[in-house]
Amino acid sequence: MLFEILAIILAIYAVLSPLWVIKAVQFGMKVNEKPKEAAEKPFFSVPKKKKEEETPKELQKFIDINANIDAFDGFGENQKEIKDV
Repeated sequence: MLFEILAIILAIYAVLSPLWVIKAVQFGMKVNEKPKEAAEKPFFSVPKKKKEEETPKELQKFIDINANIDAFDGFGENQKEIKDV
């Protein structure tokens, strides 16, 4: 059973890998012929980074308390002061 699954995966890989190589060569030739057009039309798009939302004060206080517990070394160094909300 496991051997059959592995054989199927390898067969699919063997069939598709030449297609990937051909696409890569075509893309390289397109970039070589017209580099400005290839630079304007990207091959893939990078998702935009989302803005980080601010954490509520109660949640931030909880996070700070847990960070203080994790960083406690017995002397009180590396501790963040917790203020009441």
